[in-house]
Amino acid sequence: TPYAHIACCIETSPALDGILAEAEHLRQLGKGRLSLVHVVEPPDAYRDVPGVRQEVELAENVVGRRWLEAQCRRIKGAEPVLLEGRPVEAVCAWAAAEGVDLIIAGAHRGPDERRELGSFAGELAYCAPSHLHLVRPSRGGSG
Repeated sequence: TPYAHIACCIETSPALDGILAEAEHLRQLGKGRLSLVHVVEPPDAYRDVPGVRQEVELAENVVGRRWLEAQCRRIKGAEPVLLEGRPVEAVCAWAAAEGVDLIIAGAHRGPDERRELGSFAGELAYCAPSHLHLVRPSRGGSG
């Protein structure tokens, strides 16, 4: 059955095209909403510096919003959702509040990146308030 509200988590990565293609494909199965979700997380160094943190967050939000809106123009009717904070926590809280039926995310980090940055997809699998669809990159590496 089609989903009423699909949330597709996106970031700049080589897997972006494949993730967007999968989201568009699943959205076309029904008449539900498609939200493209991007999370801006301020750098740790600025978290406790009130004036600097606000300036950094504002600049990142402007850049993030512009990038997100450009991605939304690639899929007719896609809605931009820009969140702030720790990515997994922000996505799960927002998805629960919005009644999202399906979350789509990329599972594209290699072992070194997972050790250094953590696994967004792995953490999301534990806290997602809805069904979760992970998209792995094609063997060609572009999505």
